[in-house]
Amino acid sequence: MASKTEKEFTTRTVMAMAQEMVNAKSAVDRSFKLFKVLAKEHGVKLPKPE
Repeated sequence: MASKTEKEFTTRTVMAMAQEMVNAKSAVDRSFKLFKVLAKEHGVKLPKPE
């Protein structure tokens, strides 16, 4: 069984990682939105994800 401090450290680490993931996802979503606009302007159809 992990000690209380270890558990708190792990929880904080996981929370920090979760924040990073959310930040990364919103950054990807933003750039993807821009990309979709660009593709539309050029008449490029986006392929469906596999």
